[in-house]
Amino acid sequence: MSIFEDFFVKQMPIFTGITRGVGGFGFGAAIAAATSSDSGGIKATGGVVSYYNGMTIHTFTSTGDFNNTSGSDLTGCEVIIIGAGGGGGCWQGGGGGSGRLYRNDDVTISPGPQTVTIGGGGQGSFGGTHTIIVPGGNGGQSVFNSVTMAGGGGGAHYDGNATSGGSGGGGSYGGGGPGAASPGNVVASTGSNTPSDGAGNAGGTGATLPDVGSAGGGGVGGVGANVPAATDKDGSPGGLGIQLPTTFQNPISSVGYPGSSGTYWVGGGGGGGAGSPGSHDAGGGGGAPQVPTPKQGPNMPTPDIPTYEWAGAGSGAQDSGPAARSARQNSGSGGGGTGLGSGSPGQQGGHGGSGMVLVAYPGGPGASGGMTATGGIIGEYEDSGGTFYRAHVFTTSGTFSVTDLGDISTTIDYLVIGGGGGGGSLGGGGGAGLVRYKTSQPISTGSYAVTIGAGGAGSARHPQAPENRGFQGGNSVLSLPSAVTSPGGGGGGGEGTVGQSGGSVGGDGNNAPTSSNSAPGDSGHPGAADVESPPNGWGNDGGQVSAHPDAYGGSGGGGAATAGTMGNPGGGAGGAGGNGAPYTIAGGVAVTYAGGGGGAGYGGAGAAGGSGGGGTGGGPPDYIGTPGTPGTGSGGGGGGYPSPHPTNYGYGSYGGSGIVVVRYEIGSLSP
Repeated sequence: MSIFEDFFVKQMPIFTGITRGVGGFGFGAAIAAATSSDSGGIKATGGVVSYYNGMTIHTFTSTGDFNNTSGSDLTGCEVIIIGAGGGGGCWQGGGGGSGRLYRNDDVTISPGPQTVTIGGGGQGSFGGTHTIIVPGGNGGQSVFNSVTMAGGGGGAHYDGNATSGGSGGGGSYGGGGPGAASPGNVVASTGSNTPSDGAGNAGGTGATLPDVGSAGGGGVGGVGANVPAATDKDGSPGGLGIQLPTTFQNPISSVGYPGSSGTYWVGGGGGGGAGSPGSHDAGGGGGAPQVPTPKQGPNMPTPDIPTYEWAGAGSGAQDSGPAARSARQNSGSGGGGTGLGSGSPGQQGGHGGSGMVLVAYPGGPGASGGMTATGGIIGEYEDSGGTFYRAHVFTTSGTFSVTDLGDISTTIDYLVIGGGGGGGSLGGGGGAGLVRYKTSQPISTGSYAVTIGAGGAGSARHPQAPENRGFQGGNSVLSLPSAVTSPGGGGGGGEGTVGQSGGSVGGDGNNAPTSSNSAPGDSGHPGAADVESPPNGWGNDGGQVSAHPDAYGGSGGGGAATAGTMGNPGGGAGGAGGNGAPYTIAGGVAVTYAGGGGGAGYGGAGAAGGSGGGGTGGGPPDYIGTPGTPGTGSGGGGGGYPSPHPTNYGYGSYGGSGIVVVRYEIGSLSP
């Protein structure tokens, strides 16, 4: 998904601002005013606008306005609406249910504006003890064109019942009842419209004996799986999701997630948690097959996620394992349930994924002079100086292809930012990815690969994992004849470890030794907009702590413009992440990128991430860091530590993915 707001193809800039979301620790971002045109002129504004196979597509990932500006009905529109997923249960918790999904390939939209509401994901259950029966939270509803799709129901918590929703949450052990699908079970079918009240299904039913696994939440493509036997310790898989129609399967749009056949899947049920004793039993797959024992929760290796978490749904966790995984942003999928939690009363059910609205109709942009090029999300704007530009924004890997240089300009400007580093446990925030920005760079016809660096994974909960540091973000690359590479940010340090090197360095963890790590980039960014980078790019050091027992707070990760702040000594709050740097290349209005992740608290508050999307450090009650904003290259927040009794260590969160933007001058805006 994109991170930008206010996409104007005519008089106004394309992208402005960043919005943080709720569901699945994700972010929400809507381009609040966009235009699309064909030979008939401007038709509508609103959402992230892209063009694919002769269609104009408006993608809403957070609440905004869709405005039919054509003066007449828009007919033959294709519409997808999905509510947000429910949160997973805790203490042998059931998986969260998916949001309900509406599909109609022949919608009429009246002239004028209307609000598009995007539901936030339900919160995972965090009861703290098995005697406090609190199911996962329900997801929020998504609304467009007088159609409302309910959010998914929350997964059951330890011998309790799940809640109903667009799809129901999964039941827990002891026969905990599943959540129902309201207004009834409807299995979505690829290639067909849903009924007017949408598609969704009930969660699975837990077994009747104690200490067995819990059931998966319902998905739009099927019911959640029941626990198959009274002796089965494994959590059960969530219900299947559904693949989006081909209209929305634009390779550059990043809509949907991997599923049983290809990508572009949404609406899967969260996996159920494992039973007890279950040190060798696995949580259920999120809308997918059974998860092997070593591959679940936040410790699931990144390459395995597409195999065991279809449609962006969260997988369950084993008995004494980490918290369950949250669903992905804008998937409408359910979060996973945890295991029994022996010795780990602080573990938490996974959060549900936020909802989404997609609108498409025939037509696309006209010719406007300048280069002919493809790749990325394409928009046009006029800057404050009266120059017209076309921008190609890449938030996923792809290809920038120039087929004709035209007669206006043979140079490009580019912004390349690596993925942000993940936060550590008892630790520092992740460092931001390196920032490289250059103008007036010569270009020839040809195809140039674009690689977007992934955000680095956050740490597992200390001390359960031997490695409690966050992980480095991936490199972003624009493969010009002289390749432009921006390394990912360094992972935040964990207990007793320093922040890792990277584009900007991760913050040190609690009681870390004196660090000698330094950023490869230049630390002299003045903080103003559109400052060209030196040859080694922009990057800063993370905050450092002194090697003595009083240095408890984790330090902030370095940002593109400033260094991270040292964690507070004496027990208490973490250090703030370094600030990011503003650039107008994507649409004429400054957007800040590459903020450092905030350090975690030791019995105190987690620190704020740096401007530009840095995640917040973990603090009470769960001490879990928040992720860096995707598409900004910002660091994830560190995981904290309650004081004086460490019963629920928090884990660090993942960094935000990187971004590449290319722009060039054009003669005028599209008609």
